[in-house]
Amino acid sequence: MSELKKCKYCGNEIQNNNKFCTHCGAKNKKEYSCGGCLLTIFVAYLIFNALGSNRNTYHSKPSYTQTTSNRTYPNAVKQQPQEKKVFPGEMVNDEHFDIYYLSCSEYGASNFFDAPTAGKKYVEFDFTFKNISTTDTYIGSFECYCNNAKCDESWSSNRKLPRFSFLEEISGGRELSGSVVYEVPQDAILSDIELEYGGFSDRETSDKIIFVGQ
Repeated sequence: MSELKKCKYCGNEIQNNNKFCTHCGAKNKKEYSCGGCLLTIFVAYLIFNALGSNRNTYHSKPSYTQTTSNRTYPNAVKQQPQEKKVFPGEMVNDEHFDIYYLSCSEYGASNFFDAPTAGKKYVEFDFTFKNISTTDTYIGSFECYCNNAKCDESWSSNRKLPRFSFLEEISGGRELSGSVVYEVPQDAILSDIELEYGGFSDRETSDKIIFVGQ
């Protein structure tokens, strides 16, 4: 059964959903309950908040976390090793060794079996290596050049000092004397001959040491 309301004009009771009074014919607007209005407002508020939340989700900017890199970069210009030219009677330091350049001399064969290759002669470089470190250290390698042409090492036994080996190892604080011998052209003079000392693998960045024949 429909709720009743009073006509605003004649005061008689009419049904709530009637737009016109059945007694005086005056037009009456439909009345709404207070509870219904509050419910409508609350639902509208929820819808509005939901739409606003979605809008913020789509249009908000992502956040970033700044990190600091620990990576290091080498210098743009790599420093090149310097050349150190050493002459007989001088001493040079190689970080691991004090190297005493004793002498450089040439000689021929003592017998037929010890003769150099035809058109060649022997040149001997004599050294004393003193290990200034506390650990056992290899002497390292040599390369000989005559007028920039590489020369072959000789195993000749007719030498003043024992032969140095590439893998010769000297204990910390100790010293060792020895020689390296190379075959050079017969007409070469000592000032044209240079012995390049390469050290060992852990000394690749050290300065280049060149022992000049004279």
